[in-house]
This record gives sequence, structure tokens and C-alpha cells, in this order.
Amino acid sequence: MGEEFAGAAARLAAVDHLAVGLAGLGKPDNWHARQVERWRSQLEGYRELDGYGGHQLPYVDEVGAWLADHVPVDGRIGLIHGDFQFPNVMFSLEAPRISGIIDWELTTLGDPMLDMAWVLASWWEDGDPEGRAPAVEPWGGFLSRDDLVRRYGELTGRDMASMPWFFVLACYKLGCILEGTHARAKAGQATQEMGDRLHAYALWLFAKAKQLKDREALR
Repeated sequence: MGEEFAGAAARLAAVDHLAVGLAGLGKPDNWHARQVERWRSQLEGYRELDGYGGHQLPYVDEVGAWLADHVPVDGRIGLIHGDFQFPNVMFSLEAPRISGIIDWELTTLGDPMLDMAWVLASWWEDGDPEGRAPAVEPWGGFLSRDDLVRRYGELTGRDMASMPWFFVLACYKLGCILEGTHARAKAGQATQEMGDRLHAYALWLFAKAKQLKDREALR
């Protein structure tokens, strides 16, 4: 399943968005440098919802500052799914093969490395912050994140040195997005159970982002 995730992400990254008529799908200009402001702005926008009062997520400023200070210089622009993880792929019942990718509402133009980083954020390994179980159980035998990154690099030919930045960005972006459901739950626009569950996931994502950031600082 891990190899299939890497392979599907690589095949999507290989799509020439210009050749298939998708040049106007997003705003690629200065995409990498715009990410922190873009998602922080969305997070702050939830304050307008009645009963929310602002986020209580840790490390938002710290992680955002690190991302802004370490923008990759070798970025590329292509087609990205935007939410590439277990709930949005279909595996064959006959073999561990991805037979379809669904839920394309977040598709846009950006750096395809973010799709692979999204997979890493949905993965599970010993040493991850507490508070989150594997997406699939039993989890034994799944590839490590390092193996996933190595495989994606082999398939795409890209240098994977900047993958930690994309991994941190995936945690940052998804955490900001998921907090929106928590805010809407406070405003009575979503169930409290769903709001609490996704808030807990957002807390984990920012804890993971800080762990990754701190690990990079020690290299």
C-alpha cells in the first residue's frame, strides 16, 4: 500500500498541467513563499464564527516562522490533489493496488511534493507525538516514511532534500484546515463530536510539525 501511494503520487506529479489544459486551475506564482500567509489567514478567519473566539493550537507562530525562513529554492509547479491520503484513495479488493483517487475538490496548481508530504502526515511510526492511532490496523509491515520518500524520489527523479519542509507544510496546512470544523462546531454548524475529533487531529499535526522542525534544526 505504501509503494502504491508513492507510485500514484509520482504519476500525478508527472501530469503536464499545461499540456492537458489546466494552466488556469490555480495561482502558481510565488506559490511556495505564499503558503504560510495563505493558511494562517484562513486560521485567523475562523474568529468570525460565533462561539469560537480564536484558536488554541500550539506552535502556530513557531512553525510558520520556520517555514517562511526555509522556503525551498528548487520548487516546481504542477497538479496537486490537495488531500492525498487514505480516505481519498480506493484500493482494489483483489490486491494492494490503488484503483482510484477520489475527492478532488482541493485540487489546484502547486508543488506536487506536497501530495507526497500529505501521505507522510497521514502515516504512523514509533516516535510520533502521542494522541493519534494508525489509519489502518494492523499497521505492521508498512513501509517507513524514509522508504516512502526514497521510493517517490526514485520514481520522480527529484531531489528529496527539501521533503522535510513539505512535510512540515503538510502538517501546518492540514492543521489549519481541520481547525475550521472545530470552529464551526462551536458555532453550531457542525457536530461537537466531529469538531472535537478534528481539533485533536490538528493538535497532533502541529505537535508533529514542531517535532520535525526541531529535528531539522539539529542536523
